[in-house]
Amino acid sequence: MTAGDTPRLGVLVTRPGEQCDSLCALIQSRGYQAHPWPAIDIRPVVPSTAGLERLSRATPEDLTIFVSRNAVAFGLSFVLESARTRLAAIGPSTTRALSDSGQDVDIRPSGFDSESLLAEPALEQVSGKNVYIVRGVGGREKLGQELQRRGAEVTYIEVYRRETRRPGSEERDALMEVWENGGIGLYTATSVEILESLYGQLGPRFAGLLAQTPLVTASRRVVQRSVQLHHRAERILSPGPDDQSLVEAIAAWQGKALVKAGRQEQ
Repeated sequence: MTAGDTPRLGVLVTRPGEQCDSLCALIQSRGYQAHPWPAIDIRPVVPSTAGLERLSRATPEDLTIFVSRNAVAFGLSFVLESARTRLAAIGPSTTRALSDSGQDVDIRPSGFDSESLLAEPALEQVSGKNVYIVRGVGGREKLGQELQRRGAEVTYIEVYRRETRRPGSEERDALMEVWENGGIGLYTATSVEILESLYGQLGPRFAGLLAQTPLVTASRRVVQRSVQLHHRAERILSPGPDDQSLVEAIAAWQGKALVKAGRQEQ
């Protein structure tokens, strides 16, 4: 199917900032209609003095883990001020962000989450090692807790904060009009934080639309949380959270929907 043959499916894109822009651009290039709606804002923060002091004592035997592209964008400068450690990244996008910044990534799992990184052989024997996790404030604890269980000394270097974006009433009204008129065919949510912020910022007025509109994500945790939030429509699981994987999942889903609709018309 070419872009010219593709119906103008409307996609509400909820990534923050520049990540929203890049996904919207790819969606538009495939012939769909992208509606940017960042559910959260990313704000840089200065890491704690204690964390930076520990990081300043890092050695080449230690390990620094970047959990996201935002961790690279806001945290790499702090890490480069310390001694060179081994570097690890969660997910190909984070690895690419480090590589684009001129860094060699020593541990790069093929998966997209903490579990994939923890399965790497290089992280099996970390007893007595120092591990620095560069992340957002209040990030998921799975990685640090498991490394501590394996005997590592874990220090969090928190370099950004996620905040629910607060759209004005006119902006919400405009979205409601588009959505009620069929302009939003599905919406994205690549993290639990984004999904919860989306529900929070739109509120009860949008509850029915959110529940009845298909959701595309790469996270099973998002799927589980959406069920708790009473989402009743189809949940499309992408093989990865990167832009290309999300758009391919959308295209595959719509292709199946068009085939099904064609059979029903016969």
